[in-house]
Amino acid sequence: MNRSTACPGRTPCETGAGDVRVKRRHAAALLDLRRADILRARAFDDAIARGSYVIDLHAPEGKGTVLTRPPLRGAYDIPLRCLLALGLRRLLVAGRCISGTHEAHSSYRVMPIAMATGHAAGVCAALAARAGAAARDVDVREVQRELLRQGASLRPHLAARLGVG
Repeated sequence: MNRSTACPGRTPCETGAGDVRVKRRHAAALLDLRRADILRARAFDDAIARGSYVIDLHAPEGKGTVLTRPPLRGAYDIPLRCLLALGLRRLLVAGRCISGTHEAHSSYRVMPIAMATGHAAGVCAALAARAGAAARDVDVREVQRELLRQGASLRPHLAARLGVG
């Protein structure tokens, strides 16, 4: 453990690489992404990002890793509902904080997926602000349409369904 006092006005805190408690900090949202969703390369109607990284579980004791691969050429969707925090209509979470099980988190925690969920959260927030609405009230098709317009990678059938491209 390292002791840090680098933040003026903050009390010292302890940090440590591989701290399991830190790895488990993600929000409760309208939907939890699960291991089965990843291994089945599940498609969601409210997809706002995609992932294909392995389930990469590190043993809590710090020794050993178990890798489980999703289907070859199979990407799983990350639905907007994983970003919409429970009980808070205006709050979006992104990156490592989206809602999912510990096993699913070990796949979606990587930077490309974190950036894609951050991109989606930003688009949803901008659309909500423009409409004077809560994030939860934004039509997911508008989020998807804007993500596709900006070059995001979603399932190919979405572009045709939404009239983009």
